[in-house]
Amino acid sequence: MLAALKRTFRKIPQSSIGISRKGDKIFLAWLDRVEGEWQLSAMEELQLSMDAEEEKETAELVRMHCAKNGWRMESFTICIPEEDSFTGSVELPELEEQALAEAIHWEIEGQDIFGERDFCEAFTKIGEGEEYWFSAMEAAEKVEWEKAWNEQEMEPPQFVAMPPIQESLCWGEGCLVLADREIPLGKNLSASDVPADSIEAIYASMFGAGLLRKESCASFSHGTVVDAWNWKALCLTVAGFAVICLAVVTGMDLWQLHSARDDKAAVHREWMLLGKEQQQKDMIERSIHETEQRDSLLAGLSRESFPWYGLLVHFGSMTVEGVCIRDIALSEQDLLTMEGEAVTFSALAEFLKKFEEDKDFFPSAPVLMDSSVEKSGAGGDMVRFSLQLKL
Repeated sequence: MLAALKRTFRKIPQSSIGISRKGDKIFLAWLDRVEGEWQLSAMEELQLSMDAEEEKETAELVRMHCAKNGWRMESFTICIPEEDSFTGSVELPELEEQALAEAIHWEIEGQDIFGERDFCEAFTKIGEGEEYWFSAMEAAEKVEWEKAWNEQEMEPPQFVAMPPIQESLCWGEGCLVLADREIPLGKNLSASDVPADSIEAIYASMFGAGLLRKESCASFSHGTVVDAWNWKALCLTVAGFAVICLAVVTGMDLWQLHSARDDKAAVHREWMLLGKEQQQKDMIERSIHETEQRDSLLAGLSRESFPWYGLLVHFGSMTVEGVCIRDIALSEQDLLTMEGEAVTFSALAEFLKKFEEDKDFFPSAPVLMDSSVEKSGAGGDMVRFSLQLKL
């Protein structure tokens, strides 16, 4: 997956500058992408003064020349000349790349070329056999080149050595073929404009553009790949993916919010319906309670009611001449108190006798509670009495 991401987002350089040196001359080969195809657009030759340090002067000349000609300074590759390196060949069995690099390193160290000094090596396989060609340079020299490029604020260079592949160089119509790769020439460039000593610069520019097969490459960073990421595309992709994720999350949140609002509205409607039903229920329960209270009160009143009408009608049939009833009261549930007046005690006695004879209505004999003689308003005497009747 990581390899697929690298292929997708690997920054494809739009130009590649190869640099080589022969004596006091610096050769620059500029490969440019035109309509998606690489072409050799320019070959330049610069003169070193040799009064200053070679690395610093070369870096300054390259920067000035690129700025003067408007070249994009995306990729720099320096081809180390044979006079500044140690080259040779060795036969080794098939090994993994890391083990092969270690074996060649020990082979060079065994020849004691650099003494105690650190060195780095580049190698590539020759032909179909087990022979490997290698080139070695002092690590301090490589550091000096990188320092010079850094001082000029340019992209750090890559370092290669060109194996003996000059025999693979040939010219076609408007193109050159090197290491089995065809490179068109720019419209302002012809074969006569390409010096023979500049082949190493062309090889370096092809390496920087990624046009060489791995088996044809002798890089001093052998086994590693300089990953130039297309940060703009990568950032835009990440930003787009983040926007999509945020849009999805926001959409889900909005959908959940909408669902929550719908649920809240549904619950509110249910509460409203339940509220109405509860109110109706409360009203019904209150009505039932009030009805029960009325029924209870009526039952109590019915139990406590007294048949006054029937009693008065019955008293009407028991009247005695000379006796007048003034008041009747229910002192207890089945006990009547009666007050009245009689003209004589004989009339009162006859009245009492009526009650004594009425066993069906008054099972007990009347009890005379009080009797007295008082003067009436007409000037005669009246007998006032009070008696109790048991119903």
